[in-house]
Amino acid sequence: MSRALGSALAGGALLLLLPGGGSASPAVTRIVVGYTERGYACAPAFEQELGADVIGKIVPLRADVLRFDSSESASVLSLLHADPRVRYAEVDGIVRALRVPNDEFLPTQWSVTKTHAEQAWDLSTGSSQVVVGILDTGTDPGQPDLGGKL
Repeated sequence: MSRALGSALAGGALLLLLPGGGSASPAVTRIVVGYTERGYACAPAFEQELGADVIGKIVPLRADVLRFDSSESASVLSLLHADPRVRYAEVDGIVRALRVPNDEFLPTQWSVTKTHAEQAWDLSTGSSQVVVGILDTGTDPGQPDLGGKL
C-alpha cells in the first residue's frame, strides 16, 4: 500500500510540472524574494539590475514581490538563489492541497474505509455553505487522537 501511495504521489508531483491542458503559460511570473538584512538595503539597485518590476513589498519579512517575463524566470531564479544577499526566492504561484491526507495512520483508520471517504473526496472536499452536525453516543478517551482534547 505505501509503495503504491509513494508512486502515486511522485506521479502527481510530476504532473504539477506540466502545463495545464489547453491553457497558455502566463506571460509574466511573480517571484517573492526574501533578502538578508544587508541585502534588503541594496535591493532596489539589485532589482533594477535584474530588470524586475517591483509589484509588492513585505517589509517586516524584508521581501519584495517581483514580476518578470516567464521566459526569464528560470534563469532569474538561478541568479537569485546564487546571490548571498538573497535568503530565498520562490515563484508566487497557486498550489493545491492533496486530496488524500498525508496521515501515516490513514490506512488504520476504519472510518475512512467504512464511510468511503476517499471516493467522496473525488467528488468534493467540502464547502463553506455546508454545515455538519455530529451526534455521538460516546467517545473512547483512550483513543490517541482524542488524548487531551476532551
